[in-house]
This record gives sequence, structure tokens and C-alpha cells, in this order.
Amino acid sequence: MNFPTRTVNLFLLWILFSLLAIAYIGQHPYLGLGIAIVGGIILGVMSFLYYEPELPPEPSQSDVEEVAEEEAATPGETRETETGD
Repeated sequence: MNFPTRTVNLFLLWILFSLLAIAYIGQHPYLGLGIAIVGGIILGVMSFLYYEPELPPEPSQSDVEEVAEEEAATPGETRETETGD
């Protein structure tokens, strides 16, 4: 099993920025708000950069051969091309 280190890193950064913002919000509200906004932007950029789309599995050779056999067994529809007169 592959340990999701990227997810853990993002989670730890979220905790860090949240705690920093909470620590400063009482005494310096604008500093706490700034930390929260900058932290959100950093987390958003990192999440975007870490994203890896899941690709569907490629068909095996036997799957490709089965589809080819099925297409050969059933006659395909022929397309009639329209000619412009």
C-alpha cells in the first residue's frame, strides 16, 4: 500500500495555518485574517499541483481480441454517404 504523504503534508499545513490564524486573531485580527487567507491560497495551489487524475485501466490484449471477434461476427452497419447535388 502506498502511503499518501502528499495528503498528510497538506493536512499538516492546514493544521499549521489554522492554529497560527487562531493564535493571532484575538490580539491582531488583521494579521490572523492575513495568515488564514495566505494559508488558504498556499493550500489551494499545493492541492492543484499535487492532483493526479485517475486514468482508466488499459484493456488487455485478450479484451481487444474479444471485441474484434464480436465485431467480425456481427455484420457492421454500412454508412451511406450523402452526395450533394
